[in-house]
Amino acid sequence: MARTRNLLGAYSLAIADRVRDASEEVAASRGAGPAGIVQIGLYPGQSMESLRHALGLTQSATTRMIERLEQVGLVINEKSDATDARKAVLSLSARGTKIMNEILAARESVIKSHLDLLSEQEQVQFGALLEKLMTNMVDTKADSDYVCRLCDMRNCPDDVCPVHFKRQPVN
Repeated sequence: MARTRNLLGAYSLAIADRVRDASEEVAASRGAGPAGIVQIGLYPGQSMESLRHALGLTQSATTRMIERLEQVGLVINEKSDATDARKAVLSLSARGTKIMNEILAARESVIKSHLDLLSEQEQVQFGALLEKLMTNMVDTKADSDYVCRLCDMRNCPDDVCPVHFKRQPVN
């Protein structure tokens, strides 16, 4: 069993690194940038505070990320309150939406290339095991948002998501 745990740990990190690298390359943004783009695209109109929670960032790190994404024309930051930047309303530009779709496609490609090593039956079995494992991954809605920050919700909508906490942005 110790070997299985070790293999799972190594495999999880390897996949996460490959997804991160592919996402960052597509987004031309490092760190939380790709997940920020995806979250803004999935939940347009959310506040910076909501995004901050989903990404697990500080308020200042979220502000810097949004400013960088605005500068390259991916994010539209409409100030709903000139005196409080946290009350901004975020959405993606047309270019941002294109990049979001490319990020999700790159993520899918990385993961698919590894799952394709399994037969269709093995993939179904593995999926069932992952769902069982995922149900124990989160304790709060914030955990759920963070775990799913780079998920393609079109493939795992809330009604079948194993970590779903009535996922709506935290305001």
